Amino acid sequence: MKSPLVAYATSFFPAAHELETLVFRLTGARQMRVSELLSDVPAARRGRVERAILTLAKYGVVKIHARSLTIPQ
Repeated sequence: MKSPLVAYATSFFPAAHELETLVFRLTGARQMRVSELLSDVPAARRGRVERAILTLAKYGVVKIHARSLTIPQ
């Protein structure tokens, strides 16, 4: 796509393969720490993947709980 908005977003969000990996890892676990999701992501790319996680949370795809050891019922 040649849209200026798409070109702008690509500088802030993860690449397609990074997003696919993130979603794949999320589907394999009921609960996972954000640090575990980011463990294989290079430091230079972590901000982009963190934004993707927050976007997924914004739309209700995932839930983020504050430093909890268990998921609330």
